[in-house]
This record gives sequence, C-alpha cells and structure tokens, in this order.
Amino acid sequence: MQNLTPLPRCFRLLLAILSFALFLSDGHAAVVINVDINGTVTLNGQGAYSDPGNNLWNAFTMNGGFYNGRVSSFSSGALVDSTGASTGGVQLTFSGEWFRNFNYTTFNGGSLATGNAMMDDIIFVYPGEMVNPLGLQFTFSNLTPNAAYTLYLYGDAGKELKTTDFNVGGVTQTTTGRNTDFTGTYTLGADYVIYNTTADSSGNLNGYFTAHSGSTFGAFSGAQLIAVPEPQTWALAGLGGLAFILSHRIRQRRLIGRRF
Repeated sequence: MQNLTPLPRCFRLLLAILSFALFLSDGHAAVVINVDINGTVTLNGQGAYSDPGNNLWNAFTMNGGFYNGRVSSFSSGALVDSTGASTGGVQLTFSGEWFRNFNYTTFNGGSLATGNAMMDDIIFVYPGEMVNPLGLQFTFSNLTPNAAYTLYLYGDAGKELKTTDFNVGGVTQTTTGRNTDFTGTYTLGADYVIYNTTADSSGNLNGYFTAHSGSTFGAFSGAQLIAVPEPQTWALAGLGGLAFILSHRIRQRRLIGRRF
C-alpha cells in the first residue's frame, strides 16, 4: 500500500488563506451609496446597479418646494450606505456654478413624471449661466484615498427629453433622457452612464454635468457610488495556486507509484 505524505506547510497555509478570502467575499458585498435628488418622495427600490435586498436611498433635499431660486453650493451632509450603515462621513456637494432644483411629481399635476421618484426630482443647470465649460461640479468627499469606485450617474428630467453631458476624469458621457413612464428597466445612455474611477489622494471624487449642445438644460437626478472589496480577487488567486500545487502533487505521486 502506498503511504501518502502529509500536506506541505505551504499547502496548508494556502488553504487557510483561500478559506479566509472566500469567507470575506461571501460576507462582505460591495458597499453601495445611493443618492436621490429629493423633492417630495425618495426612491425606495433598486437602481441600475443591482443591490438585492438593499433599497435605501439618501434624500438630497434642497430648501423649499418644487422650484427654487438658484444657489451656487449645497451639500448632502453625511450619507449612509444602502443598508443604512454609516459611511464614515461621505458627502455629496454641488458647487462652483448656479443651479436650481425641480420636482416633476408636483409640477402640472405630475403630467411629466415617469413614476420613478429618483427620475422625477432633479438638480438642473442652464448652459447660459455656466462659466466652466464642463458645467456644475459635484464632489463625493471623505472617501478612501486612491481607492477605486464605480459611479452610476442619472440624467433624467422626468419625461422631458433633456440631454445631459457628464464628465468624470476628463471623460464625457451623455444621457438622452426619456419621454416615457418608468416600467422597471433603466437604460444605459438614456437614463444613466457608468464610470470606473478613482478617488484622489485627499479622498475626493470630482465630476461635472451640463446641458448637451442644443439642450435647454442639463439634469442630475441621482447617483450610485459603489466600492467593491478585494477578497474575491484573493479567492481567485488562491484557487489558481491550489490548482497548481494539486497538479504538482499528483505528478509526484504518480512518479513514486511507478518506481515501486
């Protein structure tokens, strides 16, 4: 009978690392921060980024009713994640240009509302009031410095077809808006755009939005900021290492078997 030698120490260590990585990847999903520009109703549900079971959105509420005189700076205060947990003080601030807010839910009996609370409340800018050609600046602050994030930006203006240019990291993407009711599906390029980006060394993530050429105004209706943890990467690397070691061990045992 062939006697099997004990597993090498490096193999046992790799198994421990893999088990820990798999535990982390299973128990620690992506951290999601949802922001709804709020007029009267805040979205309770899913965005384009799927985060099953976590439907909480932060209400970014400016002062007063459905239409306000212009302001040049406004901050959300501390945001929570989609489970209601603290984010350590992450905030969203708009600054640098004049902007207003608008609520399609209450305007004209809701005739231009989509039925989606996030799409129907907006911050908007007129191109003629912009000094910076990129438009109004928005900043997520108090993030992890130099960390990678995925950012979903929504440019709906109720059922008005208002085209909006977003710019993050020097890259411009455009939403066309919609002229139909929301039936449960968000459309890339119409309702939202996606950026894979990085916070700066101070923990800030900056972007801009403005009206696309020919559009009356540019709209910002909401955002989803996603920080994805790394354990999945470690788990995959561990699996690759395990496969290599196992194949090496099998070859060794076959050679030993042939000798005896």
